[in-house]
Amino acid sequence: MNYHDKIFQPVSNSENGEVDGETFFHYKQKGNILTCTYSGNSILQGHLIGLVNEAREIDMRYHQVNIKGELMTGICRSVPKVENGQLFLYETWEWTSGDRSKGNSILKEVTKQDQRDKLTENPFSYKITKGDKVLIYRNNKQIKLISKKPAIAFIQLTQTGSEMDIQLALAKLTGHYKHGNER
Repeated sequence: MNYHDKIFQPVSNSENGEVDGETFFHYKQKGNILTCTYSGNSILQGHLIGLVNEAREIDMRYHQVNIKGELMTGICRSVPKVENGQLFLYETWEWTSGDRSKGNSILKEVTKQDQRDKLTENPFSYKITKGDKVLIYRNNKQIKLISKKPAIAFIQLTQTGSEMDIQLALAKLTGHYKHGNER
């Protein structure tokens, strides 16, 4: 797993933390070096740099300017976990400025195409037939049948891709996700 071009959003944070569900983290990775920019709600601008180990855990340092105009700094350790096909980062952090308190947060990966969680809230389902055809359903109703090369490519994706990769592929195959406007 590589974190390059992944976007994360907090789903929980300790009371003494400054990030929330309106904060988006944009990760970049080259080799084992991770960088990130983030902003949203109470964070005007933030950056982090870290090292990714063989277990894909991240040891990082961060700094940010909050809406009060304060420069805040800290250290963080992130542990990745995949739950129901979605990537989460479980974080233990500590301020190195201000009150020097500690906390925990959980970030979930969001896709550029699904920052509004439509595919998580109302996912597609599918059935692979014996003839390598794929029946695609939404709200328990069949909406499309795919076959030939698109079906074979999708079946291969189901063996290697994450649940979000599969959901995005289903959305694209059905045309229900054009220009970010799902029907």
